[in-house]
Amino acid sequence: MNDAPAASDETAERDRAIRRLRRHILAYAAGNGALFLIDLLTPGSWWFLWPMFGWGVAVAAHWLYVKSVTIDDDWAQRRTEDIRLQASDLGHIEDIEKRHEQAEARRRPGAGPPEKNHIETIRESYEKLSSRFETKGPDDGSDDGVEAGAGDAAPEPDEVSGGRP
Repeated sequence: MNDAPAASDETAERDRAIRRLRRHILAYAAGNGALFLIDLLTPGSWWFLWPMFGWGVAVAAHWLYVKSVTIDDDWAQRRTEDIRLQASDLGHIEDIEKRHEQAEARRRPGAGPPEKNHIETIRESYEKLSSRFETKGPDDGSDDGVEAGAGDAAPEPDEVSGGRP
């Protein structure tokens, strides 16, 4: 099977989409420039802004469409590698890839059950985080002299006034 004609058709479609977007942007600039000049020469408020904003939304939607058409597997792979190289926490990316592979395995028919369900994963993450922020008590060897929960309650009136009535 020869995929060369299909690839060239896709490339030609991408090129046409990009050319159409460029023409749309040029028409937007020229049209809004003309509307600005007309508005500048006529008395009244700045009405040219309304067509400019409306047309700008259409240009933005066209740009999003072109971006969706021009993204291919090679671009996605290059972008993934760029993000991987810029990442300061490579373990995080590996965790994402592992979760993605597990999700893909669940979607495939005949695949076995995932290693853990989502609730168990969340519970483990919560336990790891909460263990990092546990408060040390007076019996755990901490030498800061502060008991767990100290300072949570309001001071007694005698403490504030120094024992005076």
